[in-house]
Formats: sequence, C-alpha cells, structure tokens
Amino acid sequence: MNVSTRQLMAFVQAAQLRSFAKAAERLHITPAGLSSSIRELEAQFGGRLLNRTTRSVSLTEAGARLLPIAERVVADIQTAAAEVDRIETRARQVIRLGATPLVCNKLIPRVFSAFRRNHPHVKLQVLELQRDAIQECVASGELDIGFGIFLDKGVDIERTRLFSSRLYLVAAASGGKAGNPLLRIGQLRWDEIGDTPLIGLQPGNAFQQLIDRYLPAPTRDNINNTYVNHIETQIALAEIGVGAAVIPAFALPACRHYKVRVKALVAPVANVDFFRISRKGVARSAAVDEFTRVMVEASGS
Repeated sequence: MNVSTRQLMAFVQAAQLRSFAKAAERLHITPAGLSSSIRELEAQFGGRLLNRTTRSVSLTEAGARLLPIAERVVADIQTAAAEVDRIETRARQVIRLGATPLVCNKLIPRVFSAFRRNHPHVKLQVLELQRDAIQECVASGELDIGFGIFLDKGVDIERTRLFSSRLYLVAAASGGKAGNPLLRIGQLRWDEIGDTPLIGLQPGNAFQQLIDRYLPAPTRDNINNTYVNHIETQIALAEIGVGAAVIPAFALPACRHYKVRVKALVAPVANVDFFRISRKGVARSAAVDEFTRVMVEASGS
C-alpha cells in the first residue's frame, strides 16, 4: 500500500466539508485534481469511501471508519512539519511576527532599529494583519509571535501582557500645523465628550467594545455609524473634522503627522493592555525574548 498525504488530505477535507468544490478550494487545487486523489485512495483501500452525487457528498461505512484515523494522521504530519519549520527558523535566526498595521508602521521599526544594534544577524519577517488573523497564524505555527491588543485569549495561544496603554481622545485642531501632540496634551472627562460624534472601530472589535464600556450611554449613540478598521484611519478622519476618536497611548506617535489635538481621558483613567502572543507549549528563541524586551523599553512602560 502506498497511501500519500495528498490523498489523505483530499479525503479528509471532502468528508469534513461535504463538498468537492469547497475541499478543492481549501487545498488550492482543482476539483478534478481532488477527485483524482480520492479515486487513488479508494483504489489503495479497495473500496468506495465517499458517496457523491451532483448535490452532496457523504461517507460510506468504510469511509466513516477511516475518517478519524485519517484526521489524526494528517494532524500529526502537519504538527511535525510545523515543528521542523520552527526549528529551522530558529536556526536561521529569523523572527516571524504579526501585528496590526499601526503597530507595524509606528512601533516595530523603532523597536527593530534598537534591537539590531546588538543582534545584526537576526532577520525580521513582519506580516500586517487584523487581530483574528494574527491569532490564527500564531496558533498554526505560521508566525512565531504576535503583538497587539488581544483581549480575548485564543485557542492554543499563550498570552503575555507587556504593558498598559492609556486612552486618549483625538480631535481636529483649530489652526496651526501638524506637530507633536505630546507637547499639547490636555485632559477630558469621559462624560465631557458629550454629543461629539465618535469615529469607532468595527463593532465586533474587542478594543472598541472595551472603549464602549467607558462611554456614557448618550455618547455611545453619537458614533453615527462611522466605523473603520484601523486606528490611523480614525486619526486621519479626526483631522478633517469627521469626529473624535479614542486611541491608546502607543498610537500617539502617529498623531505627529496630523493636525489634531489630544486629551488624556480621565474620571476614570482608562488603560488597555498590550500583549505578546505565542503558540502554547512551543519554546521561544532567545531572539524573540530579547526583541520583546526591547519593545517594552521602547513603549516607555
């Protein structure tokens, strides 16, 4: 018997998704290629494993017996491949990290500039992703670490709090030029936001949900369906007077490029935690831990 991983993956995906078309799409092959792999597997076992019609795919009795075994084999092979890749990555001194666009653009370059002075041979591979995608890539082994505001702990994820970031309100500045907002920060109570229109992140965003808990009910009604995906987009829209936005302290460097005024939110003072995530049970390289240390220093926390 000469069963291949390709054949088992084709069978598992088709059985789980109950669709040859969806399974082929998941595996990035053609439906004809997927059908061929399953026919080859059935020939190896000497019997039909899947019943297929023009509308549905279902397991035969033999297929139902084989499926849990095939799932374990495929999972073991994927785990082994990911482990080999991680070992090789550590040997090559590469840090594969993911972060949201703002962190990638404003924080990571500053950190890596300081880091590489003592570690000139370590390479950095950075992916700009949304938070959910970062967690998925870390859990699958595609990334070594992720940085950002991860308020919900994902499956197979180890989460390490690095620092807390205070919350600020940014709004359009009247007169003057774009400059360093750190020179002109005031204070504002949450209940003083009043009827100011707010530019929010998407309602499902965990960070936005945290902010909403601090907003008085009348203020929450003033978001006016202005939702964006990125914090720097909030700042840009605030500059042109669309409304105000609540941002964390680590985003303040982005404000230097916009004509905005910044106020620290008080009563209560509110903070959001910034985390490093990694795959649970997987040893991190010394380079990853050193990069993390430099990031905490760069944050000023």
